[in-house]
Amino acid sequence: MSMTRTPTPIPWPRVLFTSSNAAQRKRIERAAARGELTALGHGIYARGGEDPAAALADHWPDVVRHLTDAKGHVSHRTALHFNPYSPEWFISWPAKRYRTIILGPKRIRLLAGMARPETREISLLGRPGRISTLETALLEVMEKRRGEYALAALTGTELEEFLLTAASRVDLKTLQAVAKRNKRETDGLLATIQAIRSRDPAKVRSPRLRALFNENEADPTRTELFAELAGFMSELSSERIE
Repeated sequence: MSMTRTPTPIPWPRVLFTSSNAAQRKRIERAAARGELTALGHGIYARGGEDPAAALADHWPDVVRHLTDAKGHVSHRTALHFNPYSPEWFISWPAKRYRTIILGPKRIRLLAGMARPETREISLLGRPGRISTLETALLEVMEKRRGEYALAALTGTELEEFLLTAASRVDLKTLQAVAKRNKRETDGLLATIQAIRSRDPAKVRSPRLRALFNENEADPTRTELFAELAGFMSELSSERIE
């Protein structure tokens, strides 16, 4: 009497990428059909039963490499406030085209980036990935975008409030060097940095910063609380992730 053979479960990784090998690709497709893997899109799978958002966040360097042929890096506002668990990532790559990719619960915006950006390597759970330096990201968020890509940039108020705790860390020589080799204007950005460093309420547009800088109008308790909050938000920036 013959018995139906039950396939031995394969210990799939949390995130898996489609293979160019036909046999391996069929194994992955069959595993997805059995529910062992969940197809997220663009040849990316999560192990069955995994939280796709958490799995993608923990494997973000691999995801970026896969989607950009190892040529992209985390950029723009995502680089300034890098949180791999965010539902939306902005990523720059050399291709002169834009794409929006939906991976399960995550939306990834691929933007045509600078020809010669400055990036740094950061690691999450032992996986190294590339991300814009503070100076590069500041130049990136000054670029005006349209439509669904407009949120890659910061508004003037958002930029001022980010710089409240970041201005002292900006290397102006590096900023100007990156801007020069990529033919980017720096006048507006430098003026904003200088305004924040001066702490002159007449030079900023953010009502919160004007109150913070104007000692005659500011409530000392609220000022201290806001400064503490801004410091906490700065701790979440890419410069603090190792």
